[in-house]
Amino acid sequence: MNSTEIENALQSLEQQHGADRRSLDAEIAGVRPGLETEAAKWINREVESLVVDAPEVVTSLGIERLREFKNRVKALNASLPEVATNETSNREEWPHHAAPLGQVSSSLVESYFPAVFRRIVSHLGAILDEFKLLTEPFSQSSSWSKAGNIFRYRIHIGFNPEAIPAILKYDQHYKQFQTVESEISRLKRSLVEARAKELWETA
Repeated sequence: MNSTEIENALQSLEQQHGADRRSLDAEIAGVRPGLETEAAKWINREVESLVVDAPEVVTSLGIERLREFKNRVKALNASLPEVATNETSNREEWPHHAAPLGQVSSSLVESYFPAVFRRIVSHLGAILDEFKLLTEPFSQSSSWSKAGNIFRYRIHIGFNPEAIPAILKYDQHYKQFQTVESEISRLKRSLVEARAKELWETA
């Protein structure tokens, strides 16, 4: 291919690349309902485990405080659509925006959604702390950490992306996006080489 042919192929791929990126933008929104559903399940399991893991602490709250606590958890679950939207609102973190051209990694998808899920469920930490239900002292081995007013669930989160079909769909399209991304990088290198060769031949 001469430089003109490469330029035309490159332009076509860059247009496809832009369209693919916009499509992936929309798919992030499609993942949110699944994140909300799985987060609600996780939060409810974590709260229910308190009865087994810290029965004395739960009992010490008394019926009124316990009702207040359960209402706060219900309110958190009801707010999960807003929480999920906020936690996925930074476009620069989205895998298809995060890496420079030619440096896209599939590990970005593998790490992004679990990290978002962890941030979503970690909103429970503030409620547990308010009701004195974080029974472990904060340390390197504790389940929860705290930085300022921000809580983070530290240990294995048990998040399975396969439970959310929209993530699998995103992952499939992201791999196609990677293929186009790699081909654009290859064509750019080829264009530089073709121009150098044509210049050499006309000199």
